[in-house]
Amino acid sequence: MARGVLDLGSITAVGRLVDVGRLTALLDAGVVLAPGERTDKPASLTRRQAQGVLDQVVRLVADLPVDSTPEVVWTLGANELLCHTDRTTIALAPGIVTMTVVVTCDEIDGDASIPVPFGVGTTERPVGLL
Repeated sequence: MARGVLDLGSITAVGRLVDVGRLTALLDAGVVLAPGERTDKPASLTRRQAQGVLDQVVRLVADLPVDSTPEVVWTLGANELLCHTDRTTIALAPGIVTMTVVVTCDEIDGDASIPVPFGVGTTERPVGLL
């Protein structure tokens, strides 16, 4: 597969592992999109539906076993960052999806919420993930 091409077939394992409800119908394993190409079936989710998918996908991406703690320690050299995967949230605004990761480390008092925004377009101006 060419670099930068999104093959929806590669994420069918996520569809099997994650109960995504009606979102599964939007994933066609035979579809391959080139950079900048849009799907014929745009996805539309409520914040609650998106949060439900995110709750499960975060654990999958962090490679956490089902019965394990939701905390993950990211390490780089002598630096460590505790990520609370069970407190990751999603917010939706026109054209923007923001995922917020809650982290803790020795250098801060308490937790820090780190927002990560993604440009996704709107119905009036559809685009792929930016």
